[in-house]
Amino acid sequence: MRASDADRNGYVGHLQDAFAEGRLTHGEYEDRMGAAYEAVTYADLYPLLADLPVAQDQIPGPPIPNEAPSQALASRARGRGVDRVVSVDAAPALAIFSETRRSGRWVVPQTQNSVAVFGSVSLDLRQAMLESAEVQIKAVAIFGEVKIKVPADIDVDVNGVGVFGEFARREKTQEPAPAGAARVKVTGVALFGSVKVTIVPPLVPGPETSAPAERTLPASDLPASDLPNTKATEALHDPTAISDPSPEPDGPNLATPHPTAPDMPPPVGSPIQGVNPSIQPPPLPPDPIPHLADPTQSTQPKPDDDAPTRLGP
Repeated sequence: MRASDADRNGYVGHLQDAFAEGRLTHGEYEDRMGAAYEAVTYADLYPLLADLPVAQDQIPGPPIPNEAPSQALASRARGRGVDRVVSVDAAPALAIFSETRRSGRWVVPQTQNSVAVFGSVSLDLRQAMLESAEVQIKAVAIFGEVKIKVPADIDVDVNGVGVFGEFARREKTQEPAPAGAARVKVTGVALFGSVKVTIVPPLVPGPETSAPAERTLPASDLPASDLPNTKATEALHDPTAISDPSPEPDGPNLATPHPTAPDMPPPVGSPIQGVNPSIQPPPLPPDPIPHLADPTQSTQPKPDDDAPTRLGP
């Protein structure tokens, strides 16, 4: 921090007292006095009195700054009884050719500025904390949009101006805010843009747990078509069935006949009862080769020796 003329004169006064008491020589006094008048900051003045018996409260120093207000809020973790500190972010929500989104557990300062220029700003207050009982949101939309979601348990006052744009309030629930609820005041302007304040149902508080596991129906409640083709599932429907711990073969069991209706013939390819399908039947004899006539032999009928011989015409 830069020092003032009064601070420099105060250091020179202490140097004069030290010179009068014989703690400094004439040359040391002149050097330190010249350095005191040429000092710019308190860091330049501190070494001049570092080896002299001057009380700390008598050395000129920078003014003590006022204690800054707390920029943090303590909230009790839901269902756990633990206080957790959430810092207050007073920076404006600015979106220029971009998108800015604030949701979840965040702190709304007493004055929240939201500006959207060819962009989009989204503020979700359903899980947010308010820095005071009444906060103000200043929304400005220029060729952009500002979307604000406020739970129904907070009183909302929308008072803005739309110039070739929309500055509207929408109700998605008819639940009125309870008496003594916090208040959110939304003001601003929409120039060739839109500012939409939507009143939504509040989120139901509950313990922070993981997603519930998917419920699985018992095998007895599933239809037969959805059950796997195993003997264990068949036993669920037929109590008299005896489960066999041996695994089933990969292919179909040929020794077990297919169930058929009493008046229906067995399906094609079903094995005949009483015949072991593992024994292969003997091969059939080869087809007989047809006898072909010899083309060199005459096809005329042979004369009968017993027939009478016809003589003459």
